Amino acid sequence: MIRWACKKHLQKTPSQVVNDIRLDYAALQLQNTGRKIVKICEDSGFDNLSHFYHLFKQRYNTSPNQFRKEYQLGNVIVDSDMQIDYDASIPDALPFDFGLDEIHTSSASSLSASRSPQPC
Repeated sequence: MIRWACKKHLQKTPSQVVNDIRLDYAALQLQNTGRKIVKICEDSGFDNLSHFYHLFKQRYNTSPNQFRKEYQLGNVIVDSDMQIDYDASIPDALPFDFGLDEIHTSSASSLSASRSPQPC
């Protein structure tokens, strides 16, 4: 269900959505901190530095190090069309509704109704 909703509404798989969020976080860290790239990679949720570099370059058309240098020079290198805005609050982290509230509500009410004492 989640895979279908991501593909339908975002034209991406769930793993692509997660990687985009991680890469956006990494880009913000590169722009706003002087932390080492390997630490940013780890804190962004990537276990493999090579994979992180590959995905970063694919998304931003530059390496993380060059991204940081260009940002510090004041050059705009990120196209706003590439960014996806996510609200980090849970459970509304994605920009669409899976309809799970209705499922949860109806399941909870039917569960509580089945556990209620029945009159004799």
